[in-house]
Amino acid sequence: MAQRTQVVLTDDIDGSEADTTIRFRGERDCREIDLNAAPAAEFRKAVQPFIAAARAGPGARASR
Repeated sequence: MAQRTQVVLTDDIDGSEADTTIRFRGERDCREIDLNAAPAAEFRKAVQPFIAAARAGPGARASR
């Protein structure tokens, strides 16, 4: 018998179906949050000024 596993992401903010997982790093740990398009855009907009002002840290990957 064959089995099929389906993973459904749920938006961690509003409980709707999520379409992306955003990974980010805090001072001491790494975090993930599942979001749909609207909260994901809001998150990215909120952190953009901090990302723009930051420098690359140890282990940062070079952009291609």
